[in-house]
Amino acid sequence: MNNNMEHNIQNHNFNLPNIKDIRIQQITYKPPKHRYFESSFSKYKEAIEFKVLTDGPIPVRALSPVLHIGNTSLTEGESLSPNEYRFLAFKINELENNAPIYFAWQGDPDNMRIKTRFTYRKPHTIQNNTTNN
Repeated sequence: MNNNMEHNIQNHNFNLPNIKDIRIQQITYKPPKHRYFESSFSKYKEAIEFKVLTDGPIPVRALSPVLHIGNTSLTEGESLSPNEYRFLAFKINELENNAPIYFAWQGDPDNMRIKTRFTYRKPHTIQNNTTNN
């Protein structure tokens, strides 16, 4: 790695903020409508929504944050406000009840995942809050 690249890495704070709260609910999902192509999520009618509240904003960088529910990685996410984010799980049956929840950057090895104080508990009812992503 050249000196300029090392300097840039050392001077950027890419630490993920701490997760203060996670709200989990099953929702009816309505995929976004695109003019020239169909969303790859159009086959899904339901999703598990994870609303994550952090103690600071997630730093902007080329890699996306990932919420890991046990061994299932949730890469589909968006910012709702500077400290609130939403991650969606479409393969609902792959989520293991009581699985620990981790936070990491996309591509981080398992030992770099940050274990949160939260565990996944399957929601009991479907919310009729239709969402457009």
